[in-house]
Amino acid sequence: IPALKPLGPRDTRRPVPSPSTYRGRTLFYLYVPDPAVPIKARIRHQAGKQRNEPIAYAIIDSRGVPLTDDLIQPGETATVTRKAPEPGVYALLVEASGGGGPWYDVSIPEHPYVVGGKKEVYFFRGVSRQYFLVPEGTASFRIHFATGDQNQQARLQLFNSRDERVLDETLISDQGAKKRFEVKVAPEEQGKVWSLLIGRPEKMPSPYYSENYYLRLEGIPSYFSDRPDGLLMPR
Repeated sequence: IPALKPLGPRDTRRPVPSPSTYRGRTLFYLYVPDPAVPIKARIRHQAGKQRNEPIAYAIIDSRGVPLTDDLIQPGETATVTRKAPEPGVYALLVEASGGGGPWYDVSIPEHPYVVGGKKEVYFFRGVSRQYFLVPEGTASFRIHFATGDQNQQARLQLFNSRDERVLDETLISDQGAKKRFEVKVAPEEQGKVWSLLIGRPEKMPSPYYSENYYLRLEGIPSYFSDRPDGLLMPR
């Protein structure tokens, strides 16, 4: 588990965003400053009978030891509560079978958390705005973005800390299902929280559809949060 710390205080008055949907294997890292507040996660198996197989989850401590683990059956929602033995960073691993397996959404209401790390995040269909940190001294970074390999389109919009859109690109699978984008960072935008939106293009002709999105950052920490006040950063 990486050594992470909160970027800043969490604003409890901020509206709670709609949970994003994921597929495959997803790692969430959450920070527990006070063990008196238990870890709580809500995991919903969205696929139901469309993918009639369970998804698995585990809460893991900093030594890699699972504190709890179980399966969630198709169509069910699990609210997982577990007392943290000590302050620090914990991981929530949610895993579904690959190659078109079930999809699910995850909410962690009590603690700041991020999703991502060294591997790409596999988002599916409904994705909330994602926030990430561009550290001080970053002159440029890269975004690796991909979609499915047949009849799919996916739009990527990137915004700097002033909410100015600096990138707006649409992938079309039969013209290239993945692409790397180089992003220049002005000095005044370094050390700031940026954001991005991924999803369906405004106009999309038949027979295209839009649902599979793969995302990873290069050159900066590849951690995303659906709350700008929920970000964690490397120590």
